[in-house]
Amino acid sequence: MSADVETVIFENARVKVTNLRAVINAKTYAMSDIASVEMTRKDASGCIPVAMMIGGGLWALVTLFSLMSKFDAGNVVRFLFAASLVALGYYTVMSAKPSYAVKFGGASGESNILESKDKQMIERIVAAINEAIVTCPNRLYQLLY
Repeated sequence: MSADVETVIFENARVKVTNLRAVINAKTYAMSDIASVEMTRKDASGCIPVAMMIGGGLWALVTLFSLMSKFDAGNVVRFLFAASLVALGYYTVMSAKPSYAVKFGGASGESNILESKDKQMIERIVAAINEAIVTCPNRLYQLLY
């Protein structure tokens, strides 16, 4: 690749990677400033759904004991509501997807540049940026001088 010719390696609606630069969410990064790139995984937080399951389970248990001593419509409604909290918390935990990020490393440190739940897209972007880092003509110039 010639130093004065910019070649597109990857492009989609939010990302454009060339041999000279990466434009991500309308912010431009020079390939010569990027020392490394990697994909990172961030698991979804389950704190609130687990708290819903524990709280709903305790509430359902207390309501169940109260139903055993006195069967009335109010206790049935409270039990059903508590059981639905447990079910909703369980569904939320089971359906949570991790998110993936493009992480740049350079002279100023490391930072997550783009985050998405689409693992394949992030993998393609990381591969394109790695290719661009290797083929960046300015990087060759920096190594030689």
